[in-house]
Amino acid sequence: MDIGIEKYSIRICLKLILAISVFGCSINNKTGKGLDSEIPSLNGSGVVYRSTFTYEFLNTAKTDTIVDFQHYAVPEQAAFPTNTFEGRLRFGDLGRRGTNKFIIEDSTSAISQDEWADILLFDFEFIQQGSYIIPLKRGFQMNEGTYYEFIVEPGRVWDENGDNGYSRVSIPFALKEKNQNCIYNGAMSFLFKNDGSTSSLVFQTASETCPYRKVNIWGTVKADYTPYPIPEKEQYIEKYIREVKGRIPVKPISELEKDYPGADPIQFSSPTEVNSQDMTIYGFLIDGVHYLSTPETRYGTYPFPESLSIPSYSTAKSIAAGIGLMRMEKLYSGSSSTTIASVVPESVESGNWADVTFVNALDMATGNYLESRDTNDEDIYLETEWEGLNFFLDLDHQSKLSFSINRFPRKSTPGEQFAYHTSDTYLLGTAMNAYLRSIRNSPKADYFRDLVVEDILKPIGTSPGSWEIARTYDSVAQPFSGYGLVFLPDDIVKIGHFLLSGGIINGEQILDTKMLSDVMNASTSSVLSTSWNALKYSKGFWLLDLSEIQSFGNCLVSESELIPYMSGYGGIRVFLLPNGTVYYYFSDNFEYAGLEGVKESNKIRSFCN
Repeated sequence: MDIGIEKYSIRICLKLILAISVFGCSINNKTGKGLDSEIPSLNGSGVVYRSTFTYEFLNTAKTDTIVDFQHYAVPEQAAFPTNTFEGRLRFGDLGRRGTNKFIIEDSTSAISQDEWADILLFDFEFIQQGSYIIPLKRGFQMNEGTYYEFIVEPGRVWDENGDNGYSRVSIPFALKEKNQNCIYNGAMSFLFKNDGSTSSLVFQTASETCPYRKVNIWGTVKADYTPYPIPEKEQYIEKYIREVKGRIPVKPISELEKDYPGADPIQFSSPTEVNSQDMTIYGFLIDGVHYLSTPETRYGTYPFPESLSIPSYSTAKSIAAGIGLMRMEKLYSGSSSTTIASVVPESVESGNWADVTFVNALDMATGNYLESRDTNDEDIYLETEWEGLNFFLDLDHQSKLSFSINRFPRKSTPGEQFAYHTSDTYLLGTAMNAYLRSIRNSPKADYFRDLVVEDILKPIGTSPGSWEIARTYDSVAQPFSGYGLVFLPDDIVKIGHFLLSGGIINGEQILDTKMLSDVMNASTSSVLSTSWNALKYSKGFWLLDLSEIQSFGNCLVSESELIPYMSGYGGIRVFLLPNGTVYYYFSDNFEYAGLEGVKESNKIRSFCN
């Protein structure tokens, strides 16, 4: 083990004993006879006094307005369901369409016919175990639509006395913007019977993690339910039991003050740093407990906080590309120093990639750029069309690859100058796939699937939705690498814990220790400077230099003053703190902060211990 990582792991080991034991249990859970025997179920009387989405309302096929999300939540007196859903759910004809309110424009307009057409592409198989309904497909599903891809997470089924023998369903879902990473969270609800008869289905979204389009969508559709047996039902149930039982224990973040007297939970969502209206969710992991915020929407509290889909944006540069290359270097020593041009033949002609290594591209220090200051190239040149190409809008691999190779001229020696380019990370992913296919002699090898998902994410127990990444819409299906992941809150703290624990799973070192040490135990000699004095960059991760922040206080990290964190477009931060804690928030008003939460973690448990 690298000495730097060993010191860092020893320093936080005592703080993480409880957390490690929790994760250990998550991998070896024994499943019971059914989901409801493993996870608390429903035992209410069924006497529910409902004023919205009544039996009569759901059979009128119209939705007059968006409602508070409490009407999609499981009521206190919900009874165990008498019907069982197993088969296929599709959307049929639209009933009354909801309207689309563009909050950022403060005006109201109907969404386009094409957007409604995308919503009607909903087509998923489900199974039910007790009061839980589980989609067979998790993660966003690529489709032929123009605007959206669906994400569906497990929901609940129950009975109410006013539903005339039908059972009621509520399912969390999200719309992911196609070819991008915006996520619009919502819920859907309808009534059904075993014979396939259903009411109309109501749905709505009223929150998102998307800085450039904040929108409410709601409406009614015909629920087309086709019952039939699912042969692999028990396997899906068993997997979901393991997933839920393996989650890190969750408490409301409001309880942090009770468990750690003197702690101020508000600082993890400080109104001086992030506007509460733009906050999607935030949390704090300490001593094996995940303190989670209440996700608020424009219409009440989201009823499925642990199933809230959140986008990676550029945290994927750390998780997909960064951790992926650390895993590749661990398996194949020297791979990180391979040059781009040696494995990507399309890059040879330009002459700018013969001396650029994989790690140079991960550092975004390729020497190829127009402007090195801040993120000027990304903001000005990468987001606009060039020679008929648009990196973020083009759907095919060849267009993205050509842009990544040819857009920026050589300005300096590789490894010297940081210049932020998502296109560099895309090119790195392309090179990593080519290298892996060559060394494994397998044309179907895929670095994200084989090295990140199979070797890391599945073993540490992240949700199935995190096992997918946005890819090009062609036969190449190239991972975007620099953005395009989707998480649940539990996934974030598990990935953070994995990194804080030294990249070890079940006693085995999974990541290259030198590369990981350059992040987790960074020194100024192992990182790249940026035009922001307090921010550094290394191996796909940002680092906060506490020595540049006078307001932090006089207690700094003993061996290093650099705090590693992951960052994402719009206002996403995931801090990996030297006291063994993980602090994160997902917002979307371009408020890149988090210092108050870092300070609060240090106050709860000093970084100097």
